[in-house]
Formats: sequence, structure tokens, C-alpha cells
Amino acid sequence: MSNYWPRTGKSYRIPGTPLPPQAGAPMVLALFHFSWWTLAIAIGVCAVFGYAAYKNRTILWAVRRMRSKMRSGVIAARPRFYRQRFTFDQQLSDIDFRQWGKK
Repeated sequence: MSNYWPRTGKSYRIPGTPLPPQAGAPMVLALFHFSWWTLAIAIGVCAVFGYAAYKNRTILWAVRRMRSKMRSGVIAARPRFYRQRFTFDQQLSDIDFRQWGKK
């Protein structure tokens, strides 16, 4: 029995290029629905993916980066009530933790 796990980290590419397969989707669209706009979009998408491949970035990295920028890049490590204590001068002893989160 052959083990395939050493190849699990290998990313797929369009043969002969450093582009991932997702970059070829607009090219297929440009083949079936030819117009100068679809060809320009397809070449632009390939250029963006080529630059990302040059920088060793992936699609998932770009999505995570975009989500991070949308939330201002900061993920709080403290719960909301703890952060509000510093914002609204609320004492931690004033919070009733037995009733907190219950209705």
C-alpha cells in the first residue's frame, strides 16, 4: 500500500504556469463568450494570481487578509465586559456573573 500523505502539502497549478486552477476560470469564460472585456478581465485575473504566486500567497490568505482589514485588523483577546470596564468606568465587581448572559 502506498502512502499519499507526503503529497498533501503540494498545491495544484495550471501546467506550465505558476497559476492556481482558479485563475483559469475567466480564461475558459473568455473562450466561450469572447469579447474584449472578458478577455481583459481574464488577463487581469491571471496577472493578479501570477503576482500572488510570485509573492507565495494563496486565495485563502487573501480572503483572511480581506476579512482582517474589514474588522480593522484587531481581534480583542478580552471579553466585551472586560473591555467596557475600561471604556465606561465600570467596575468588574459591579458585574453579576451569576446572572450574566441569562435572561
